[in-house]
Amino acid sequence: MFSTFCFGKKEREYNSALHKLAADTNICAKLIEKIDAENDHTIWIKTNLQLLQYCDENLSNKNIDNALRQTFLTYKSTAFSNYGAYYVYSDNPIGGIEYYRKGLQIAKQINFNYGIVLGYQNIGTAKDRIGELDSAIYYLKIAFSYCKKEQ
Repeated sequence: MFSTFCFGKKEREYNSALHKLAADTNICAKLIEKIDAENDHTIWIKTNLQLLQYCDENLSNKNIDNALRQTFLTYKSTAFSNYGAYYVYSDNPIGGIEYYRKGLQIAKQINFNYGIVLGYQNIGTAKDRIGELDSAIYYLKIAFSYCKKEQ
């Protein structure tokens, strides 16, 4: 009887943890919608910080399954891309490139093709802003090659 109670309690705790993880993916989706709807980068960056915190908190959960891990890594890749955009919009394209690379690294790790294209495209655009045209073309060509793979 006691073992049934213990296993039942553990199962309820596990199910509760999974329910929280699933709810947090919905929160992340809403945060991304909020970021997309806001035009002022000095405002949406605060929401992006919340997004990154949700991702990190959930990715540290030992009960996370592979599908949810993939989802939170996708959101984390997007959050890093958003940070890159923030720096570019704040006239610091070199800082933006650093975050674009972080987002790109995660996107490659999980085969998030949209994130890969976005990462290369954003790096190319930032390189263009700092006058590194050959480098910009290089990154934009890579982005284009991933777009062609998706068709």
